[in-house]
Amino acid sequence: ALRIKFDDGHREEYSFDALSGLSSQLANALESLGIEKGDRVAVMLDPSLDFYVSLFGVLKRGAIFVPCVSAFGPEALAYRMQDSGAKILIATEEQAKTIASQSAYRIISAGKELRHLLAGQKEKYSPHTSANDIAVFQYTSGATRKFPQAINHYHRSVPLLMPAAVF
Repeated sequence: ALRIKFDDGHREEYSFDALSGLSSQLANALESLGIEKGDRVAVMLDPSLDFYVSLFGVLKRGAIFVPCVSAFGPEALAYRMQDSGAKILIATEEQAKTIASQSAYRIISAGKELRHLLAGQKEKYSPHTSANDIAVFQYTSGATRKFPQAINHYHRSVPLLMPAAVF
């Protein structure tokens, strides 16, 4: 289901079952944290297992996935977090330490903290989304207007959006 090649040349592969189980655990964890359908969850990770678990876990929960480029500076991230109304940011441990002092939202660091959050959660989750629910807020670059603008992508369009997002 998932093959990731990293900058250092190593590769990781994960089956559909593994990805489904982990993303269901995240959907259950988000529910236990009070994340409701339509709430926003931002993710600032490069492609990795934690990125894809976060992406699919957020979508399963019915929350809106807000992708944030890992190279964003503090202002770019702050704008997207405030504009989207995201309640949670999932970021690397290093980014989380930098952002933590200035945030009004919960930060979950990828790796150990994310794995701890998933531990004990059920590996099954029954989504309650429809094709017309918003799935992703994809922000424009902001090059043609004063501020970046969130573009809504709906669950029905996610299968078409994914190849463009990956490549």
